[in-house]
Amino acid sequence: MSVVIASQIPFQVEESEIEKFFQFCGKIKSLEIELTIDAHDNKFKKAIVEFESKAAVSTAILLNGAELGGKPITVTAASDDSEEPVLQTVPGDDGDDENVGVVVSDNNVGGSGGIDPDSDAPQELKPKAAIVAQYLSQGYVLSDSLIEKAIDFDKQHGISQQFNDFLANVDQRYHVQEKTSEQLHEADTKLGIEEKLEKGKHTLASYIDRFKKDPYGSRIHKFYLEVITDAKQIHEEAKRLAELRKSQAEPESRLS
Repeated sequence: MSVVIASQIPFQVEESEIEKFFQFCGKIKSLEIELTIDAHDNKFKKAIVEFESKAAVSTAILLNGAELGGKPITVTAASDDSEEPVLQTVPGDDGDDENVGVVVSDNNVGGSGGIDPDSDAPQELKPKAAIVAQYLSQGYVLSDSLIEKAIDFDKQHGISQQFNDFLANVDQRYHVQEKTSEQLHEADTKLGIEEKLEKGKHTLASYIDRFKKDPYGSRIHKFYLEVITDAKQIHEEAKRLAELRKSQAEPESRLS
């Protein structure tokens, strides 16, 4: 199963907000909302969330205790089966089977060949630290203990091979700062690099840093290249993402 149950959700929280909250974990297949009443006649909502991938469950259950509607909610797997490992270790080239990385076991999430480097990586493939940073950047309140759980998960499992492949595709597509101006002009003419950069800059801005002196130059942001070990790094990335989203929204607001 790929189902989690979220309870103790404040009654005033709309279904659309509940759906938005869990979409950061991965693609949602179905969402059911039920009304619950406690012993003091207080009304709450309970959400039964079914994801398309089991990998999303491992993120969702980390959100136990996160705040939604100003109150901490409870998130549990729907059954013991849902808590079975949904990630498997990728052996290293030296034959070491330690936690070099992980891959998603569900077939409905494609490997590197199925990920468009001009779009965002599927949530299911992202390190938990990256997803937590997204939540924080959106204004959600997550406790320090929850953040530490995400860090511990990544320490244990590493970064998925598919996510590494996604970053490699991004880097290969956009990492061209070492080229000369003449080569850049020729490449732009043949490949439309500038158009591709423009197309992907919003979705890929989280992953790449651009060099100010070179409109084509870019590099993968260091936050995504290694397992995060410090909650401070997650808070810093959350702040950067929030500022990035604000800067992207300002030009759009001026056009509207």
